[in-house]
Amino acid sequence: MTQRTERIRMLEYLRGIASLSVAWFHMTNSFTDSWVAWSGSGGWLGVESFFVISGFVIPYALWTSYPRYSLRDMPHFLGRRVLRIEPPYLISILMVLVLGWLSSMAPGFQGQSQAFEPGQVAAHLLYLVPLTQFSWLQPVYWTLAYEFVFYITIACLFPSLSGPGRFHVYAAVATALATMVALGLASTLLLLFVMGVGVYRCLTGQDHHLKTLVILAACGLIMAVENAPAQAAVGFVTAVFILYHGRLSQYLRIFAAPLAWLGAISYSLYLVHVPIGGRVVNIGKRFVHDDVGYMCVALVALVFSLVAAYVFYRLIEVPSMQLAQKLLPSQPKSAQLGPV
Repeated sequence: MTQRTERIRMLEYLRGIASLSVAWFHMTNSFTDSWVAWSGSGGWLGVESFFVISGFVIPYALWTSYPRYSLRDMPHFLGRRVLRIEPPYLISILMVLVLGWLSSMAPGFQGQSQAFEPGQVAAHLLYLVPLTQFSWLQPVYWTLAYEFVFYITIACLFPSLSGPGRFHVYAAVATALATMVALGLASTLLLLFVMGVGVYRCLTGQDHHLKTLVILAACGLIMAVENAPAQAAVGFVTAVFILYHGRLSQYLRIFAAPLAWLGAISYSLYLVHVPIGGRVVNIGKRFVHDDVGYMCVALVALVFSLVAAYVFYRLIEVPSMQLAQKLLPSQPKSAQLGPV
């Protein structure tokens, strides 16, 4: 059974791998008909890994911070999450708007000037873009809407889903979501969160490993049947790596330091790699015309993205964490799990 204060380093490693995968996908996907694009073609699956991690981390954070969690703690919990994730998100929106305007003013600009409507920007503030006719300001934001809805959902359901005698409730919710997915009424992505919650229940001693593996396999099978086999595989592997983190972490020891660093800046990298690295790619593509050149441009773009992410992490994300802790201190102090 995982202790309430235990820090699971595997989460940092998986976040680092997932964020780097998504960034590399966006640095390479515009080099069509090239092995460079092929090298990052599966990177988008890092999003699926993030969803499983969130499915585990959020209930685990509730378990560590609120030993007797009830709905009365919900405003405190959500307030901490908002203070933790919203400032970086909002600053990244401002970055997208400013860089978009500056790009359109630059000599040699070859794209189309983007006209951002006030309503489009406002819809981003509460992740309401899918309910409007507007599009997301950058392609990674849609995943944050899923995350935010999950925060609210788990905050409401946690008292019913958590506890040794509550497996039947968890199984009922998982079955209902799986049925909706099978009927085409819900996205297969929801089952990734179900996987994460199942791992949380197992690692906190509420369920046996065999039960959890059955749930994970069932979710993966349904996803595969619903034309999402790659997503199912990545979700299952991510869940297993968290479930058996104690045994598997040793195989990543040689990469521990860089993966931990990537895990720390993963949220910042996720937010800034498209507006920063994407522009490096757009500029570089004008001067190269072969695969070697494409690879060099992609690598330079990734380096720029990593540097920008670290600066963003130090200047924006760390102060956000400190603000959340200062205004709404955890009760008691929880494991520092980092951003989702």
